[in-house]
Amino acid sequence: MKGVIVMCIKELVVNKFGNEKWKEILKMSGIEQEPTILPTSDVDDSVCMKVIDSICKCLNLTLQQVADAFGEYWMCEFAPQIYSVYYTGVKNAKEFL
Repeated sequence: MKGVIVMCIKELVVNKFGNEKWKEILKMSGIEQEPTILPTSDVDDSVCMKVIDSICKCLNLTLQQVADAFGEYWMCEFAPQIYSVYYTGVKNAKEFL
């Protein structure tokens, strides 16, 4: 899974439930120290699924609810920040720079 997905999941949890809840989720997932993740880095799918499973348990949500929340957050909050060049109508990258 690409790091940008994991970054979005983290931002969603921290913004909606707080940093302490995120730390609790990581601990439930067996992650003692949060790694540095870049948007283009590859993150092992099994690790991501452990985190998502822990989100479900910690927040008492179903996998479907977490997936829906992720999709909404991705489209309405995260992607417009990360991919703003596509939302501003810039036709040429040189115009943006």
